[in-house]
Amino acid sequence: MEALEERLALLPSEPALPAKATLSVIDLAAWNLPMFDEPSIPSQVHDSSEYGQPHTRAWSAEVQKYSGFVFVLPQYNWGYPAVVKNAIDYLFNEWRGKSAMIISYGGHGGTHGAKQLRQVLEAVGMRVADSMPALTFPSRQAVVAATKGENINLLGNDSPWASEREVIVKAFDDLLALLREE
Repeated sequence: MEALEERLALLPSEPALPAKATLSVIDLAAWNLPMFDEPSIPSQVHDSSEYGQPHTRAWSAEVQKYSGFVFVLPQYNWGYPAVVKNAIDYLFNEWRGKSAMIISYGGHGGTHGAKQLRQVLEAVGMRVADSMPALTFPSRQAVVAATKGENINLLGNDSPWASEREVIVKAFDDLLALLREE
């Protein structure tokens, strides 16, 4: 929960959330999906009971609960993590028509990874917000500290990403606009 609070701390103190908006965290590490192991092609599955694996049926039910998604991801080697791609690849129709926002971060901000993810999300039929904040770590030391799980002071006005708040809010507004179109 602390990680979510740190992420949300980047937003203004009173973001313009609609009265019915609820944010939930889906931690892919907690889901621990194995590399794709379904016997069928997800685009051909139109009912979650048709999936062969119990973990896929559970993942399908989880994704179906939400109208939109905020993907927060690091950029590694100019791409996004395999765990994210794997989680997307397990499903198809569950993603179709849903809205998405992408926030990337890394030593170089994450723009390359975000663009790749955008292509994949659009390929499964998601509607992706135009704005894609790419947060750059202020130094190599900050990157190393973050990879070790150390506190790099993401809270408050002296946060390395405090200047990115407007870009993040713009992306969130884009997401809310997509959700209103549904």
